[in-house]
Amino acid sequence: ARGGGRAVRGGGGDRDGGSAAIGAGVAISLARHENLAVVPASLTVTAHDLVLSATVAVDGADDTAEVSATASSGAAGGVSVAGSVALALVDQQTLAAIRGTVVLTGGDASLTAASRVKATARALPDGVGVQASGSVGIGVSFALVLLDDTVTALVDDEVSVTGARDLRLSASAETTATSEARMGAKVTGSVAVVPAVAITLSNAVTTARVGTASAAPFRVDRDLVIEARVVAAAG
Repeated sequence: ARGGGRAVRGGGGDRDGGSAAIGAGVAISLARHENLAVVPASLTVTAHDLVLSATVAVDGADDTAEVSATASSGAAGGVSVAGSVALALVDQQTLAAIRGTVVLTGGDASLTAASRVKATARALPDGVGVQASGSVGIGVSFALVLLDDTVTALVDDEVSVTGARDLRLSASAETTATSEARMGAKVTGSVAVVPAVAITLSNAVTTARVGTASAAPFRVDRDLVIEARVVAAAG
């Protein structure tokens, strides 16, 4: 499966220099990705080896799903108002799972679920931002990143696996979430208001699990390896 990316830009400005000027820039990027490699509950697989892999495909030097939103705004007039809003909303689900019956003839079973996601939101001024030749200049910037990344490698409850030499389950996630908000004002009068707010909310969960037992046989002849790893950065 290949990791996708989306970049959205929005910009707005009013530079007419009249009695009032208003500029607005809005950028919203909404991405939902599902990457699944599953043996369904209705299926029985008989093979020497079994490999299930749900990962981000490498395209040259690109091995990360990237989602970004950038907005800028500015205004110049007697009374000037400008606003920039950038939202990057990402929901990524990655799953490698055995839900059916697996019968191997002495080979190995490998389940790998891995994701790499980068989300960025930037709300910026256009040039100086607000330029007011009158008494009031107001500029506002708001940037929000909301990133949910769930990665699971699973042998489901009451599933039968037999004849495997080694069974390996690996779940890993690498996420980067960044928000930036800036605004400026140049006012000849007495009032300048330029709040800038940046919020980053990042939630990365990795799970590697063998489900609960049942009357169905579950046997691994040599090694059982279960590992989960997450590296997350937010700013």
